[in-house]
Amino acid sequence: MPLYIGDYLADTRHLTTIQHGAYLLLIMHYWQRGELPADHESLKRIAGLHGVDGQNQWRSICKAIAPFFDENWRHKRIDAELKKSREISEKRAMSGRKGGLLNRGKNNNGRFVTQAIAKQRDGQSQSHIESSSASSVPVAKPAMATKTEASPSLVSSLKSKGWVSS
Repeated sequence: MPLYIGDYLADTRHLTTIQHGAYLLLIMHYWQRGELPADHESLKRIAGLHGVDGQNQWRSICKAIAPFFDENWRHKRIDAELKKSREISEKRAMSGRKGGLLNRGKNNNGRFVTQAIAKQRDGQSQSHIESSSASSVPVAKPAMATKTEASPSLVSSLKSKGWVSS
């Protein structure tokens, strides 16, 4: 959970130490669960206020921290940070999936086949990597323009790995 100290202190300077503690426990719970319960008994327990003394303290604490939330105990700043965090997580997951597909050869069959053929020729010609204008994935192309056939054992090996189709 990001905590912007300057913003927090600017908004909460008027709170007592106990009110700070209760507020922080509530927003931490909010961050982990995406919401707070609506009933005061649950909120009191989350804030660490127990027993008769806790009930008395909750009344004053609630008055002090309620303005940070709407009537349904929603918090605009935390909602915005949760949304931002989910978006970042989704982007990273998508990038990871793309990277995983590349590493398994799912999106670049031509590169593996061409590199394998070039290795099979064992120095008959060099291959080089060029960036395709249609894709940001590097594609290896043989340096010579003649068509080269792969050996049956190489084709079989590539097929077994799923790098080429029949």
